Amino acid sequence: MIPSSADQGAGAIEDCLAGLLRTSAGLQHRQLRHLIAEAEAHLRDDAEAAHAAGAAVYDAELKAVARFGQAMSLVSAERKRLATPISVLLRQVMLTGLLLGGVGAISVGASGIVDVGVVNDLDPMLGHDQRVP
Repeated sequence: MIPSSADQGAGAIEDCLAGLLRTSAGLQHRQLRHLIAEAEAHLRDDAEAAHAAGAAVYDAELKAVARFGQAMSLVSAERKRLATPISVLLRQVMLTGLLLGGVGAISVGASGIVDVGVVNDLDPMLGHDQRVP
């Protein structure tokens, strides 16, 4: 493992991670921690490979950051990955509406059956001789 330039002060990887942190406002804490951890692991592995190939520590970090790309594009891709598509939302709304409509229809039917039973049982006691078919 190569020594981190963070031990000597701010390095290219730390600057990149700080930029990633600044541009990732709005992500949930767990998602942000995962994104930062994955980015740091990728950057450190890439810098270590460049250092093993003969580059100086600082140059290896610069190369890793250059290959990594812009923080904003990574955050945008992460937000797109986490976004719920409109088709999924519409399907959930429709299924919820169907479920509530079905429950309502069953309730109305059950209340009609109960009403017929109550009328058939109570009418003779009240002196009415008509029965509901």
